Amino acid sequence: SGFSYAEILNLFRNADKISWAYGKTLDLTKEEDRIKYYNQFSLLCGYVNWHLNVAAELRKALADKLYGNVLDYGCGIATQSLMANGQRGVNIDLYDIDTITKGFLKFIIEKHNLKNIQFVNKFVFDKYDCIVCTDVLEHLAGPETILSLLKKCLKKYGKLFIRAPFNLADDPSHIPNEKTIDELLFEVGVKKENYEVVNI
Repeated sequence: SGFSYAEILNLFRNADKISWAYGKTLDLTKEEDRIKYYNQFSLLCGYVNWHLNVAAELRKALADKLYGNVLDYGCGIATQSLMANGQRGVNIDLYDIDTITKGFLKFIIEKHNLKNIQFVNKFVFDKYDCIVCTDVLEHLAGPETILSLLKKCLKKYGKLFIRAPFNLADDPSHIPNEKTIDELLFEVGVKKENYEVVNI
């Protein structure tokens, strides 16, 4: 990678501070600046830290709950999906933008010869039994647009596992949103009698 051991250790210890400070020098409303932001090596380090800390609780919340066809939307390093890989009858589709993180995840999948887990670049309606969307919506200017799309992809009575920490002030890639997840879901017509929504 061209980094010394001390530099890599510093990146892991301070990944969020480093990537957020860089993000604050960019105009994240511009596509080219968002691409720069999401291709930072320090951001990938931050995802690994997240995987080891915050995501441990998410994995616990999702343990043995994913089944059938699963879509991990905005998968990052696919913390939850990798946990479910190998469970009988589980087939996992991953969707994310092309970044250094996606390249890292492709390497992990190939290195460990993981089966029934693959990237997709288009959506199929009424396909998924479960959709995982964690720590994604707060990065989007129109989260209701994505929720509407995910609703169409989810089978009736399917499960939507969702987490969106809106308004995290330190992260420049978070877009403020005054609405709650429940309000957004109501807007796009996700009814509790037709779907199971799990806030995690």
